[in-house]
Formats: sequence, C-alpha cells, structure tokens
Amino acid sequence: MISLEGKDVPFQIASDKIKRIFGVAISEDTIRRATETIGAVQFNKQVEEIKAKEYIKAENLEDSDRVYVEIDASMLNTTTDGWKEYKLALHFNQKDIDNRSDNQRSTLIKKNLVGALALGHDDLTHRLKRSMLESGALNAREIILISDGAEWIETVFQSIAPGATMVLDWYHASEHLWECAQQLYKDDRLAKAWVSFYKHLLMNGCVDYMLQRLSENASTAKNQTPLRNLYSYFYQRRNRIRYDLFLKNGYFIGSGAIESAHKYSVQCRLKQAGMKWRIDNANGVAQLRNMYISALWDKIWQAAA
Repeated sequence: MISLEGKDVPFQIASDKIKRIFGVAISEDTIRRATETIGAVQFNKQVEEIKAKEYIKAENLEDSDRVYVEIDASMLNTTTDGWKEYKLALHFNQKDIDNRSDNQRSTLIKKNLVGALALGHDDLTHRLKRSMLESGALNAREIILISDGAEWIETVFQSIAPGATMVLDWYHASEHLWECAQQLYKDDRLAKAWVSFYKHLLMNGCVDYMLQRLSENASTAKNQTPLRNLYSYFYQRRNRIRYDLFLKNGYFIGSGAIESAHKYSVQCRLKQAGMKWRIDNANGVAQLRNMYISALWDKIWQAAA
C-alpha cells in the first residue's frame, strides 16, 4: 500500500491520503524510503540481469502477428547533474489495440514499458531486448518501429530487431514541412498551400516525385537552405516515409502512444513543479510506475516481501 501510493503522488500527499482514508499515521519519510527501496530493488535487479545477459526467452507463448515499438526521451531535473534524459520504450501487440472507443481513438489494453534516467543507449537497448524476449514480442511475424527519426533510436532498435520496419512518425514529417514553409513564405496562406501539396505527395506514395520537386526548387529558389535541408532529411529517411504502403498494410504511422506514455508514466509523477531527483531514486519510482502500467505489480509485491 505504501509503495502503491508513493509511486502515484508526492510522498507528503500519500501520507495525508493514507491517514485520511485508513486512519493510520505513516510519515512522509517512511513512504519515501519504502517506495524508493522497493523500486530500487526491481530496477537494480534488471541492471544485474542485463550485466549477466540473463535474458529469459518466452516459451509456449502465442506468436503475435504484429508488434509495435516506440522509443522517445524526455527531460527530468536532477539534484546533481541538472536536466537529464529519461529514455522510455514502449511495445505492444496488434491484438492489444482496442478500436471500439466512443471517441474513435484507439486505446491499448495492454502495454509494456521500460526505461531509465541518465544511463545511455546501451542500457535501454538491453532493457528493451529483455522485455521483448520475456513477453514473446520478438517472436512476432512483423515488428514495426515508429519514431521521430532520431538516429540513436534507430541504432538502439536495429541491434534488437534488424529486420524491423521503420516508420517516421507522420507528425514529425509534417512538422519538418511546416518549418521549411515558414522559412520560405511570409504569407501563412502560401505556406499552408505549400505544406498541403507536399503532405498530399507523401500520403499518396509520391516520395520520389516529392524529392525531385524539392531538389529542383532548391536549385532555383532565392532561399535554398531550408529546401536543401528538407530534401536531405527526407532522402535519408525515404524508406521510412512510404505512408501509402504503411496505411495499406494497416500500420499506425503516429508515435502518440510513446509521447502519452512519457506523460502518464514519468512526467506526471516526477516532473511536477519544483521537483529535483537523485538519479537512483528517480529510477526507482519510475520503475514502479512502469511495472504497474505493464501489469507486473505481482513482481513488486514479491520484492517487497
């Protein structure tokens, strides 16, 4: 109960809540120690397993037809090193997507989250590989990575599933079009028309033609730099922007799930006003939240015992 409350709300609020509901006085410091200790046990257990390369491959699990993976980073404030990156990875099966919500948005029935603060790319690579092996996700017929196109994300994932399909998140592709248009046109209507034209090309599979148009325009435009930069960005990712084929195959093309996961798993607890964390304590609390969201709370009770 103590660690359950401490992972969700600031420790003083957890203390007040327990006293108000159950009539039991438990100090803020006690809740802090219990939450951070139990979280650290689970976090350090993963570290030890990673160092020993103790990956437990799933046995007798039903293979999923399709698995999605999304990876991103957000910033947390630390007591000693200032703002540091919390790298978070999410993977989920196609069969765990519920499309029946009233607001027409897809929801995830089950998800798997792993992450760490200030431990680098290699750490996340091993955590994600371990999670995907234990859940059976690496047995999937199709594995799809959706990302913002950052090289470190693709490097992390290529070592885990080198044959995976890579998709550049549609929002980030559109964002790069807008950034270019705003440098080319002072008139918002012209910028909007320019973006709409290129978004139409992207969405309808005209990638080669789009690149040709950008190249031709860059050679004659007065302001060539934004066009050349946009051409380079899309050319390097030309196999990740085949949105017509992705949609035809029923793929998601947006990375909203990982952006939401950062908010509800990490930021809503560890990035409140004025908060600064020791790195080990932040990792412990975040570990509890990730495991709870990933339906692994039973493991936490075993550690507590």
